Amino acid sequence: KRLLAFISLIIRLPEELESRLRVELQEEVSEMANYIIPMFKDEYEREYKRGREEGFKEGIHQGLKEGILRSLEVMLRMKFGIEGLKLVPELKKLPLEKLEVIVEAMPDLKDLNQLRELME
Repeated sequence: KRLLAFISLIIRLPEELESRLRVELQEEVSEMANYIIPMFKDEYEREYKRGREEGFKEGIHQGLKEGILRSLEVMLRMKFGIEGLKLVPELKKLPLEKLEVIVEAMPDLKDLNQLRELME
């Protein structure tokens, strides 16, 4: 690649020859791709499938987190009023696992200090 770049700096082909060379190189690349692509097809399909599965799992994870956050927001408003809602931005930063613990404990919480302890 470097050699070709160097040569192209030193030697300038006439426009017609350069155009023909580009066409021939493109044809060579296309022909090589016909042999190379099938060699990696299985790997490509495996990685594509894995990527889709990871994306699907991430989507489910995100959906669960958003649902739990909405539930917590309603619970906080009902149980602690506006003061409880002030904690929502901090709750959004927590991982799903911690949010699941908090939503389970919410009915038994007596005050916001207990909630803050769970958030740590």
